[in-house]
Amino acid sequence: MLRTLLRLITVLLLSIVLVARFGAPALLASEISSTYLVEQANHDRQEEGLNPLKYNKKLERAAFLKAENMLKQQYWAHYGPNKESPWQFILQSGYTYAYAGENLAKGFSDSQSVHDAWMASPTHRANIMDAQFQEVGIAVVKGKLLGSDVFLVVQMFGSPTYQSPSGTQKNPKLNIEYPRDGDILEDGITDIKGSATDLSDPAVTLYLNKTLLGSTQVTNSIFSLTSPLTAAQGDQTIVAKAVGVGDIFITDSVVVTIINSKTEAIGISKTCITSKQRTADILVSYECQRVNTGFTATIGSTRFTQGANEREISIPLNSLPKENAKVILTVLFENGASSAFSSTLSELGRGKTDVTSAGTTESSFKFPNINVRNWVFGVFGLAFVLLALYAGELAYKRQLLTHRFELMSFILFLGILLITFNFGFVRV
Repeated sequence: MLRTLLRLITVLLLSIVLVARFGAPALLASEISSTYLVEQANHDRQEEGLNPLKYNKKLERAAFLKAENMLKQQYWAHYGPNKESPWQFILQSGYTYAYAGENLAKGFSDSQSVHDAWMASPTHRANIMDAQFQEVGIAVVKGKLLGSDVFLVVQMFGSPTYQSPSGTQKNPKLNIEYPRDGDILEDGITDIKGSATDLSDPAVTLYLNKTLLGSTQVTNSIFSLTSPLTAAQGDQTIVAKAVGVGDIFITDSVVVTIINSKTEAIGISKTCITSKQRTADILVSYECQRVNTGFTATIGSTRFTQGANEREISIPLNSLPKENAKVILTVLFENGASSAFSSTLSELGRGKTDVTSAGTTESSFKFPNINVRNWVFGVFGLAFVLLALYAGELAYKRQLLTHRFELMSFILFLGILLITFNFGFVRV
């Protein structure tokens, strides 16, 4: 019986290894679902009273082209080493946009972690919650980037027509449509777009902090200027001027915030996070060796930050809601990157206490990281347990010496499968 079961599991593992080695992208891509990411984005948008995003195949194609380009050119950024921009992939896919945006993520193994990380990052959240965007397309691509096997998730946003932002302008015949007042721009590089009518001179001049930024021509009542905003990070003011019929048109000031674009959403193992419930609080710790500069926990509208130790957060029990609320944990790293995890209060250990010898009540919890890789390693573990039981059965029957070559073959074959699987499978 044990022998038959061991053979069946060995055949199963052989099949899994072959799929993982030669067909892993199709198998694992299902763990990060484009449909789920769109549903989550629309859920959050609708809670804010925003229009739901429609899925667009051309934007999906643009996202795939961007991911392929990053793998080919070996870079991880919105702009490539050869000045590749997100917008060229959107146009290359045949999508004519008036307004567009891009989110990136890598190193994640499930859809919820990707969405939580984006929503925890101000720039990525701004794209998801942007009222201007009407459509979205997503690509999930597995490949080797900068020496590591990872999944790249590219989310492209677009609007084929302008959606006028709320608020009034000094002159409705001259408008800055993008960026909008309050937008966050990464690395200070942006396309400035707007509309203009009834001009005596088809030229619009743009100013950054009262300094000339550049001029551009109006075509079909639309103007656009691509220019690096090299100002320091922080709030910057953009104004457009043009000569109208009998008057000079001036737009309202558009104030944008420029930040460093290295706040990409980067996934790390949830096993880096542990929690311990104490008498008066829950202590949440970040235990991995990567250098981090910030650690926060968000429960509803309340945010808890780390103390003197940047790797620990104390969440007072008397400040927690009664229900099992969702918790977002965000780690900020030295290079500006961020990672976010989603949990619940019950997972953090509330209500799961043990009396210690010191008389305090404590419990410890590690975030589970169950995925396809871990499940398959569990099957390998079962195979080795069965192998040990089979060896014990043979020893009991005094047949161990007779079947020694069979046992050695099983051990060797399982070892080869394990090594092949480990090096042929994506590392997350």
